[in-house]
Amino acid sequence: MIREAFIRRGMGLLAVLGCSPALLAAENSGKAERPAGDPGQKEASPPKDGQTEAFSRDWVQGFLASADSTLQASDRVRLLEACGRACARRGIVDQIAEFKGRPEAFIQSLQAHLGPGMAGIEGNMARVVYSRCFCPLVTDIPGRLSDTWCNCSCGWIKEVFSVITGHEVEVSLLDSIKRGGKQCDFRIKI
Repeated sequence: MIREAFIRRGMGLLAVLGCSPALLAAENSGKAERPAGDPGQKEASPPKDGQTEAFSRDWVQGFLASADSTLQASDRVRLLEACGRACARRGIVDQIAEFKGRPEAFIQSLQAHLGPGMAGIEGNMARVVYSRCFCPLVTDIPGRLSDTWCNCSCGWIKEVFSVITGHEVEVSLLDSIKRGGKQCDFRIKI
């Protein structure tokens, strides 16, 4: 599934399961949540047109605040990397099958999509640079996000290059737009 379609579908499912902007607002304001089955509890409804973006933005920001305040840094990295890897498996992995065992060819394909100098490979190190955030969940959220978030993109890159090379790779994020940088700059040890 393409990243954007996957995320939109997931947000709709979360809304149906009970994660609504009203619940997030109550949590953020410090109000206690009513127990399940409480007659005063309103049923969550899926976001209507025009509310999806606001819902996604509020959900992501609430998730990050909760993760940052309750999880150790190493757990946040593992969690978000796992999310990114799952996202890649649901979409791009099937589309990159032709590049298995051919990382140089994949880098050339990336150069065609990202532009000259935005992807390269030298020895066992690859570089991928985005001039904009490609995550459809957060691309429209202005300003910085928690540093935790971009571990998802590291996981996405890790899954893609692990599939292409046939073994686990190491990914480092040197710069990130959502961390306040001018670009997203990944190094991949293949």
